[in-house]
Amino acid sequence: MLARKIALNAIISAGARIIGIALALIILSLIARHLGQSGFGAYATVLAFLYIFNVLADLGLYSITIREISKEGAEEEKIVSNAFTLRLVAGLLMFGLASLIALFLPYPAQVKWGIVLAALGFWALSNGQVLIGVFQKYLRMERVAIAELAGRIVHLALVFFFIKQGAGFLSILAAFVGGGIINFGFIFFLSQRYIPIKLQFDFSFWKKLLKESYPLAIAAVLVMIYFKLDTIMLSLMKESAAVGIYGLAYKILESLIFFPAMFVGLVMPFLSKYAFLDQKKFRQ
Repeated sequence: MLARKIALNAIISAGARIIGIALALIILSLIARHLGQSGFGAYATVLAFLYIFNVLADLGLYSITIREISKEGAEEEKIVSNAFTLRLVAGLLMFGLASLIALFLPYPAQVKWGIVLAALGFWALSNGQVLIGVFQKYLRMERVAIAELAGRIVHLALVFFFIKQGAGFLSILAAFVGGGIINFGFIFFLSQRYIPIKLQFDFSFWKKLLKESYPLAIAAVLVMIYFKLDTIMLSLMKESAAVGIYGLAYKILESLIFFPAMFVGLVMPFLSKYAFLDQKKFRQ
């Protein structure tokens, strides 16, 4: 029964991801044609730069939240509410820092202000990510799929609208922000059906979470350096057109590496549960 549920959720997640990839490719195609090589390079630079701070804002909370709420007798509301609040604060600080740093880097003005604007979208997506563990525990990933597809559709609709209006670079990034906010709104609203989430500032519990999560945070930063530092270095050494060509190929790779992570995310709650409750099932 459990294996069937995991398989069903994997199929739903994979199907939604394939549709999401198709929508993302359409979005990228529209943006690349509208902005040209140089403009798309600036767009890729903004996203790569903010992705670094998105990883820093995670603090390993996504994985540690899944682990903690999957334990027998876990205080789900306390764990998720504090993890969400901590992620909210960390994201505010990190993306605020990203916007400040960008103003002093040798980027064109549109890239600097693009980072400031797109930081809002990344913050929204970051806040929603820590709540995905709720759906993974209860094997209701179709609700995450609904949120992601809603965000993609709004993003696509806004991109199409702005292109028809002849809007510029910042408007295209505003479409990304709109999609991110819709994604977060759906995830936050739907997660309330399983665990009531509210802002909680239990600093002693925050300290405990961070003590457990920092090794995961370090690992995530190292992976981020491997995947994104090259784009940032290229943006500082070459013109935006070169970044655009490089970034388009990378977007396809990023979409494909989702699938192994998806499967691990689905089985992780049960690994966490049985690691403490039933070693025999854990080994199986």
